[in-house]
Amino acid sequence: MKFSINPDAARYATIVSIVSAGISIVSAWSAHEAMKSNELIYRPYVVATQHFDDAENRRGIYLSNAGLGPAIIKNMTVTIGTRKYTGLGPSIWSRVQSDAGVGATRCFRTGWPRPDDPLKAGEIVPLLALSDKAPPPCVPILLKLLAMNDIAIDIQYESVHGTAFSSTRDVGLHDPDAMQIARQYDDIERRMAELLKGMDAVHAPHAASAASAAQP
Repeated sequence: MKFSINPDAARYATIVSIVSAGISIVSAWSAHEAMKSNELIYRPYVVATQHFDDAENRRGIYLSNAGLGPAIIKNMTVTIGTRKYTGLGPSIWSRVQSDAGVGATRCFRTGWPRPDDPLKAGEIVPLLALSDKAPPPCVPILLKLLAMNDIAIDIQYESVHGTAFSSTRDVGLHDPDAMQIARQYDDIERRMAELLKGMDAVHAPHAASAASAAQP
């Protein structure tokens, strides 16, 4: 017995196959576009900024994520003048303070990310900030660091989808009043050092004479 194929049925099956394939393509494209849209909407936006906000007790340099998605920190570089401090893990701030002529480590609380550390959306963490118990003289020391040095921070980071981003920010304090205070503090420090040196020079001969007189 021979079976005949209905041309209309074959044509209908072909149309159904084409429509199904089209629907699959459109669905895949829609899913891809939705994923791209989510990546754009929920992308991280990591920046380094300097804050002087007494209301929120933030005074110093901070790392923040102003985006809607988490960030993965891949690398950071701090540039002060011609010096560069690169890499994650061990903190760079003791070297920065020493090279910038700011040795008052008790004034500050510091932070530095480790490789692949996450930064949540909306999170703000201190990099170099005045500690909660910092005495008043620490404020001009911070001003000296920020106002008398050109400081830039470069951040390399990724989204959770693996998309790479970067940002570079100048975090110096370019304010005439702050610079004047920093210069005045620097001048006071220099005069104090000269005064102490002069006092030592005056007392040194007396100390030597007293030591000689005390010898039998």
